[in-house]
Amino acid sequence: IRQKKVEAEILDVRRIIKEGYLIKKKRIEVSAEIEKLKELLPKTEDIPLLVRNIAELARISGVDLYSVDLGRETVYADKHYAVVNIKVSFNSDYSSFRKFLDKVDSIGRLIRPFKLQIESRDKSSKDPSLIVKGLLQTYRYVEKQNRKNE
Repeated sequence: IRQKKVEAEILDVRRIIKEGYLIKKKRIEVSAEIEKLKELLPKTEDIPLLVRNIAELARISGVDLYSVDLGRETVYADKHYAVVNIKVSFNSDYSSFRKFLDKVDSIGRLIRPFKLQIESRDKSSKDPSLIVKGLLQTYRYVEKQNRKNE
């Protein structure tokens, strides 16, 4: 009876060691993924430069930019990221608009068009002028806060 008890305890210890190893391996994999995401997500101090880069890309693309401003930021501390809205409004033809979006996509930061309102100025034209207003969104990594009273 004692030998069976010892064997059962040995099996439990082996199972615990294996689970510990798997947890450690998963933690390393997740940490590596977080580091990759940190590179894609701008830091707080990078956001103004990112806005200037977007304005420059609009100019290069032939987009007539009316405004580009930082909008509201929503922090999801429990998920370790924040959503940063960048308000844009501009006038453009379709090909310049597409060129602008392609250039924004190639910045190397995670930026997505979000809630863009697009209107045509002259619908009878072959390549009508577009009026675009809306938001671009980017994300930034939020470090885990040391919380008191936890």
